Amino acid sequence: MSSGQPGLFLTDLAASMGDERTIAEVWEKDGSVTGYVWITFTEMKEHGLAVAYVRDIAVTSSHQRRGVAQEMLHTKRGFRAYYVQYEKLFVDEITWS
Repeated sequence: MSSGQPGLFLTDLAASMGDERTIAEVWEKDGSVTGYVWITFTEMKEHGLAVAYVRDIAVTSSHQRRGVAQEMLHTKRGFRAYYVQYEKLFVDEITWS
């Protein structure tokens, strides 16, 4: 794929690390990567609250449907769904290295 998207992703990820609330975690089980999650926060000063955005989340195909995403968001962090947005991937499968 000859797009600038990976570079933009990494630039945004690095910039978000300046906020101590940012969550960027790679999950492993038995020495193998099972997934990752990246969550950023935005202050809504006029409402006196902060909003968490799941910027990216993925689970390897070998660990899908085993509760990994649920554990990453709900069990460990206490998040619950409020707004859901879908995006179409133009690749058959994500390759993990």
